[in-house]
Amino acid sequence: MGIALATLAAKVIDEEDLWDALNLRSSGTAVEIGGLCGFRMKTGWYIIYDHLKLDLFVDGLTGPVYKDRTDVLEDASKSIKLLVSIIDEHCNYCATSEWHRGKRQWSVSHFWDLGKDNIEICGKPPIVFDSIKEQIIVERDSTPLNKQWDHFFSIPVNLFEQLTGFNYANEPEIDGAPVVLQKRRKRKS
Repeated sequence: MGIALATLAAKVIDEEDLWDALNLRSSGTAVEIGGLCGFRMKTGWYIIYDHLKLDLFVDGLTGPVYKDRTDVLEDASKSIKLLVSIIDEHCNYCATSEWHRGKRQWSVSHFWDLGKDNIEICGKPPIVFDSIKEQIIVERDSTPLNKQWDHFFSIPVNLFEQLTGFNYANEPEIDGAPVVLQKRRKRKS
C-alpha cells in the first residue's frame, strides 16, 4: 500500500509562533503521532506532521509532482526557516525543500515515473546532499538487478533526516508528548 504525508520542520523556541504562522492551534495532547500533529524532536527541531489531507502546506499532486503551497510557505517563512518534506509512496514521489525569508531556497525531489534515477534539484541544496547521493548510488550499484528498488526515493528522505533528525519510516525521538493540531477558522475582517 504505502503512506502519504507532509512534514514541516522549524527550529523555533516557541512552537506557538509556528502554529500562528501556519494558522494552526492545539486541540489537545495526542496519544501517538498521526493525523495532523506537532512535536519537538530531541534534535531541537519542531515537527508538524500532516498525515490527513496533505493540504496544509502542499497543493496536492498536480501533474507529475506535488506543488508547495507557496502562499502559506512564503508567509510562514518570512521570519522562520522551514524545511518541508513530502512523501507519497503510492506514486513513488518525495521531496525536501527549504524556505526562508519568504522564498524557497532550494529543493530536491524524486519521481519514479520520470525515471528510476530521477532527481530534480532547484537552487543549491546543503553540502550533505552530495554525500547522501553518492552513498545511494553506491548502494544501487552494489545491489543485484533482480533485487533493485527505488534507491533514489531515499535521497530527499535521507536529506530531511540528516538536517532534522526525522525520518518518517522510523520512530522519532521526541521531547514531550505530541500535540493534536487543527486549522484555525479564518478571522472575520
